[in-house]
Amino acid sequence: SSQLSNSYVGDGAAQEPCVLSLLRYRPRRSSLKERLAWKTNGLLQGCSPETSVAMLRAAAVVLACALQGVHGCEVVECEEFNLISQDEPSGDSYYFGECTLPSGEVILVPDEEQARQYWSGDRLVLCINRVDATEAPAQKGRSIGSKPIWETDSSIQLAQVETTVKLARRFPPTRSLTPTESRSLIIIRVTYTDSEPSCSENCVISGMWGSERINYGQVQGSVSGLMSSSSYGVTTWPQADGLVVEVNMGVAVGTVDGCPYSTLASEVNTKLQERGIDPFSFIHREYFLPNNFGSCGWAGLANVGCSPPGSILNPGRCWSFIKDAYPTTRAHEFGHNLGLL
Repeated sequence: SSQLSNSYVGDGAAQEPCVLSLLRYRPRRSSLKERLAWKTNGLLQGCSPETSVAMLRAAAVVLACALQGVHGCEVVECEEFNLISQDEPSGDSYYFGECTLPSGEVILVPDEEQARQYWSGDRLVLCINRVDATEAPAQKGRSIGSKPIWETDSSIQLAQVETTVKLARRFPPTRSLTPTESRSLIIIRVTYTDSEPSCSENCVISGMWGSERINYGQVQGSVSGLMSSSSYGVTTWPQADGLVVEVNMGVAVGTVDGCPYSTLASEVNTKLQERGIDPFSFIHREYFLPNNFGSCGWAGLANVGCSPPGSILNPGRCWSFIKDAYPTTRAHEFGHNLGLL
């Protein structure tokens, strides 16, 4: 076992000796990742909870540096990780990871198998090798014309994960589902000087809380009604807890290069905050974009599992982007927010 003493952690004051056993090495023929196993049993060896956490964080950094030397890869900190679903008009979906660095840089993990090991909201240290779109893992069979986002925007940064050190995993606190859970929502129509979303203000309100038909069908309903009915009245999006706003970017949509969804969201959020509206005070943020926004070919984009039913509903975690006018697309993206794949 590799061990750290608490003499390396704290403010230098006298402390009771304790040992936190962090790693176990099994000398057999296997990969480095398989030979390293976390063992966080500091409390059983005399460490206080605070010391255990501090030592675990310190050991994570040490391990990351060691792995960098072994693999020759780049060590980065994901201030927040998101599992994202990109949903195409054809019905195809792509899943990938999104790592946001403290600097604000966004790196995508195109390997679906790697990305689905983690939860939206996790804080991670990744040991990565940067790759380009031609080196990204081949996706499963898709419809002709469907492309993952990195094949439509060459400026997107991609990475293959060599190994990962988890600094903090977000296990959503649970609660009883007996009472109805009310989810707040801000709907943001993003407009440009020469273009706006195909769904008007009346369209977004009616689709969410009113009554709409899909493709001239006979069944009428709303996203809120669908969610309430399918959860037997437990999960609701009350209109009283919703807000619809419009943000004009002040430029022509043709100035948008690539598919900068995360950059756009940051700019829109800043504009709202300047108007005294805090978009992060809502559980869900829904951004409506023009159909001709950049090179984005998808119909919807959302982070997965940001606020599962039965978890404490912390605001600011969930987001989705919509490019068409169908309430069914919106319901699909909200389903991803709830944790459905």
